[in-house]
Amino acid sequence: MIKQAEELQALTDELLHLGEDGEVVYIDQFRRLNQEIREKADLLFLLQSEDIEQEAQVCLSLIMVYSVIAYQLEDKEEKIQVILDRCNKIFVSDFSLSIRCKLLLYCYEQLRDNTLVEEAYHLLHNNTQQYQIDDRKKLLSLYQEIVECKIN
Repeated sequence: MIKQAEELQALTDELLHLGEDGEVVYIDQFRRLNQEIREKADLLFLLQSEDIEQEAQVCLSLIMVYSVIAYQLEDKEEKIQVILDRCNKIFVSDFSLSIRCKLLLYCYEQLRDNTLVEEAYHLLHNNTQQYQIDDRKKLLSLYQEIVECKIN
């Protein structure tokens, strides 16, 4: 299940940054990637794990997908709410700080609840030894991207 979640996160990240490298983005490539992400997300959405780390990975993958997917889905809002409910259940547990921080930021993006972004900020700035340097840089970049999006 974690492998599926990580694969979906990678595809979502690819979609999110498509064309940033200066390469031409072809519409069929965009559609294919979007369709592949939707299909994988639909399968992953049905899975739930008793293992907190796995469930956190699944929730992160799904919230990422529904944050960036290009096409409006008729059940998108309902699925987002289910994912947010699943996140609330796992936030009371201990799991990877990196995944927790990402989840907080993507949940914040959906809810605009300042307590979520404040907790993410706290995790990023008070637990610096617990992150790999590259991972922390990516998290700080994601934090800035989401917070700046709120401001703009």
